[in-house]
Amino acid sequence: MDFLWPIGFIFFIWLLGAIFGNKDEPKSSYHAPSTPSPSPSSSGYLGYQYEEEIGIKIAMTLAMADGKLHKSEATVINKYMKGLISGRRYSTTEDLKMHLNTSLIDAKELSDKNKLKTSRLCQVAANNFDKKYQFETVKLCLDVMVADGKADRNELIKIDKIADKIGISDGSENIDYISLRDQALISLKPNNVTKGDTIDEKLGIKKSWSKKKKLDFIIDSFKKWNARMGVITTNRERKNIQNILNLLSDAHEKYKK
Repeated sequence: MDFLWPIGFIFFIWLLGAIFGNKDEPKSSYHAPSTPSPSPSSSGYLGYQYEEEIGIKIAMTLAMADGKLHKSEATVINKYMKGLISGRRYSTTEDLKMHLNTSLIDAKELSDKNKLKTSRLCQVAANNFDKKYQFETVKLCLDVMVADGKADRNELIKIDKIADKIGISDGSENIDYISLRDQALISLKPNNVTKGDTIDEKLGIKKSWSKKKKLDFIIDSFKKWNARMGVITTNRERKNIQNILNLLSDAHEKYKK
């Protein structure tokens, strides 16, 4: 059974890390204005002072999908927050820290009451944030998904839906999103790439696609992954890519009939 951190303990560890953390850690390469973004007209949990508050809440809807905030998921979100605070994105460090901490507490409390709605949060991001930040949020969600070393059916479907609603052009069919999704799958333990769920869900094949579109996607994906096999450097990546190639072969057999 996964060990659950008490929420107060999570914030205590996060605050210690934010204040006394390693100053030599890599900082964010994205430089935004040093003043926070204005809050949209929405109030309550949909309002924000910093865009990242909405991203953290979206990531929390994924982390809390099973009703629990696990240690591995909390660690990923805390690391993201720590990176923002130690980075050069904003000059208002103390104010940023306060708002991020509050957004995390609010997200946990609202999730416990089943009142944190992913679709409404994604609508705020779609209407107010630029492409770079929309992708940053999706990347955070993918990191949360693989935090425990596996990606289950519901998580894959939920993140695809987030990509569809957050404002990214072409949504979950966006080539850059697919690349991020692929990287997340490669990072898993090899036996978890193919464990459970259906072939389509693992590969990102949509039910609504025509048979021809599914076959075209499978063939293109096979070429892409086969090309990657020649440049990867670790055994884990090699095993994961081979597992994905096996899935693609099975999918091709399924749809060529």
